[in-house]
Amino acid sequence: MRFKWIAHRLAEEHGRDAERARSDAGVILNIELLNDVRLAPVQTDTHRCFVCDESIGLVACWCRC
Repeated sequence: MRFKWIAHRLAEEHGRDAERARSDAGVILNIELLNDVRLAPVQTDTHRCFVCDESIGLVACWCRC
């Protein structure tokens, strides 16, 4: 339902064609799920990214997660 809602808003409010709206909705939904604290595992080492396990360093990891 969330995917359909995002795609609908992109098409209706932002003028995207249906194919582009669905593609962008998938990306947006993926980002929302990756950023949802309820779905994140317990992070045992806060100096490592829990998505790719790379060292985070001072600011952020270098992966595109």
